[in-house]
Order: sequence, then structure tokens, then C-alpha cells
Amino acid sequence: MCCVQVQWWLAVLFVLVMMFLIVFPLYYNAAECLAGLVIIVTGLPVYFILVTWTNKPAAYHTALGQYCRPLMTSVEYLDSLSTSYWSRGPTSPLPTTPPWVSTAGP
Repeated sequence: MCCVQVQWWLAVLFVLVMMFLIVFPLYYNAAECLAGLVIIVTGLPVYFILVTWTNKPAAYHTALGQYCRPLMTSVEYLDSLSTSYWSRGPTSPLPTTPPWVSTAGP
């Protein structure tokens, strides 16, 4: 027995409403619906590569790490700015150099 139980008429109503929402737009605006379907279908390979592929090569992880590390660092930096700003008070100056930028000379 399933943990979620609904009455049969509610399930039938849901199916009818979903058919109404899918069939009529396909009939009256087929080009727009097909454009949306193309966008969805082109996203499927990205989903399978990034989410469901379990044994990715080491080069993939290296490239992803080199791309994501500055983004994650910048988000952490901005988060630290917002929390440290409120803890220091509005009169304290904010740091101007993000942590990933080297301030040491050559």
C-alpha cells in the first residue's frame, strides 16, 4: 500500500487538467511549444553528463574544480562581507580586495 492515498476523482481531475494544459497549447501555439520542447531536450544531455554520470574521469573533476573554485570563493567572500559588515557596524570600511586576488608584489 502506498503512503499517499487520494480519491480516484481527484486523480482523474488532475489528469484532465494536465491534458487541457498540454493539448490546447500544442494545438494553438505549436511553434512555441516545440521551441520549449527543443530547449528541454537539449538540456537532457547536460543533465546526464553532470548529474547521473557516476564514473567521471579525473580531467573532468580537475576542469570543473578550476572553473568552480573562483565562483565558490567569490560567493563565500560576498557572504563574509555581508555578515562582517553587520557585525562591525555601518561605519567600518569594507575590504576592497577579494581573497583570490594576490596583494603581494612580484
